[in-house]
Amino acid sequence: MSGKHDHKPFEGHMHDFEAHIRAVEEDLEYYRAKRFEPRIFYLIRRGVVTFYDLLKARVALKRADQFFKLKKPQGKNIEARVRYLEEWLDEYVKGIALVSARAVEAMDMVTEDNRKERGDYDDFFKFQKKQHHGTLEERMANLEQDLRDYQELLEVLVQALIKGGWSTREELKQRW
Repeated sequence: MSGKHDHKPFEGHMHDFEAHIRAVEEDLEYYRAKRFEPRIFYLIRRGVVTFYDLLKARVALKRADQFFKLKKPQGKNIEARVRYLEEWLDEYVKGIALVSARAVEAMDMVTEDNRKERGDYDDFFKFQKKQHHGTLEERMANLEQDLRDYQELLEVLVQALIKGGWSTREELKQRW
């Protein structure tokens, strides 16, 4: 739709911030608990990476070497922050897909393996989803911190896979 708008960028389109934040919270926890963390445990159980590989990759990680380059937020109003969280979540999910796909031979994980690993058949193995509480502002701040933490773990896994020779930066960039 073209023409003049009576609002500034990042103002006026989004009306139910609560619904948008709730959707980000739910999607973030779904992808963390049902896709990403079970993938890490799957790789650890199969000897692709170890906890020690992840710790070493974190210690060695320098900003210049990071695979994922996050965009900066545009604007500080509530709509800009919500949109930024949504876009960050999209990048996080895309990153999970990168390490979940057949990027390396050892990572070939069929759906049934993933269901077992994430506890679909045995509650003992189920990853708990984080509960979100507080004001909208507090929840947005918590989401920003969660995304920073979860994205950091994703980055560390990518670095450990590269260091372990399971994939190269170039191969991952091609898939990205």
